[in-house]
Amino acid sequence: MNISGDIVSAQADGETRLMLKLSDLRAQIMNLQNEEEPATLEDVQDIAASFVDAGSVTMDEESSRYTAVVSAIGKSGKITQTLQRKVEIILNYSPTGPPDGTDNGYTIVSQGPIDINSTLVEGNIYSTSGFMITDSTINGQKVTLISNPSNGLEKPGQVDVAQIITDLNKELTDSLSDLFNMIPTYSGAVSQNQHFTESVALRDLNLMPGIRVQVDGDLLIQGDVTMEAGSALSATGSIYINGSLKLHGNGEIHSGNIIRVNGAMDIKAPSPESNPPPKVIIIGDLYTSSIDLEGTLTAGRIYVNDKLESTLYGKNQFKLYTAGSTKINGGSTPSSLRGYIYSNGAVHIVGNNGLVIEGLDWKPKPPDQPGDIVFKEGNW
Repeated sequence: MNISGDIVSAQADGETRLMLKLSDLRAQIMNLQNEEEPATLEDVQDIAASFVDAGSVTMDEESSRYTAVVSAIGKSGKITQTLQRKVEIILNYSPTGPPDGTDNGYTIVSQGPIDINSTLVEGNIYSTSGFMITDSTINGQKVTLISNPSNGLEKPGQVDVAQIITDLNKELTDSLSDLFNMIPTYSGAVSQNQHFTESVALRDLNLMPGIRVQVDGDLLIQGDVTMEAGSALSATGSIYINGSLKLHGNGEIHSGNIIRVNGAMDIKAPSPESNPPPKVIIIGDLYTSSIDLEGTLTAGRIYVNDKLESTLYGKNQFKLYTAGSTKINGGSTPSSLRGYIYSNGAVHIVGNNGLVIEGLDWKPKPPDQPGDIVFKEGNW
């Protein structure tokens, strides 16, 4: 009998079961933001009841915080191993919005034409080439190249998005030179959480469901990255992905500095039948070549060297700057974007009678729904 081998196998089996259990719990909790009614700690408790250990639950109403322990038992032969993870779920009613930028009082700015269909826009809009507005409401000024804005509003300046990204590339080449000269390690599927205590260069990665990769320092990935549902990527410094990035479900990317994706970004469910669409949280200014989004995105500033094409679900929040065109569709259910859209190309918006685009400074009011649901995991 190979007892030591059974112990290792039972441990691995337990880790897999725990990972899947946590991933399922995270997905169901995040779905609360898609509900019309405001989420409460009682909602969290009802969802988590079948996942967490009885007697481990604590709820702090004042901070809207729920904590509990999730356990899974791994087996191999006659050996069993119990693994536990502490989860903390926070309903954040004071979300950190996108940072102030060069919006100059506008919600949408285009250095080309603007086409808006079946959408409510709360804020001012600007176009150098005119507007085509169908079945939509614009609660603000419509300013063109030849018109004169009123009430102290000024025409916006032009942002050279492509040059901003070019300058960033030069800056990163210098600041990350040691990593670029390093032979990358670790490639392929990542099925266990990874914590690197210093800056690191890696190859292509596929983060399996619920897996987290954490770096104390800068992270360079020389290849493509795929993130399955519930996975997370974080670094205290910059994150540079020298390839494409695909997020196939709910996911988070945290950077203490900037996030550079040299290739295309694809945020959508792995199949059209998947429901609900993914929800992604990005912390740190994001620079990429293009974005294809079908889901919910919370981020700060986003700079796109080519174009963005999106179908939005739920409550989105970001400030977008594109060198090319911008296309935003409303999903099959009501959706919103709180933020700012700037495009050096055309802007096309089709709201399907359920999309609201709201400027950052428009009608400020306390949120009646958590702006963010934070799901944290830790060792017990």
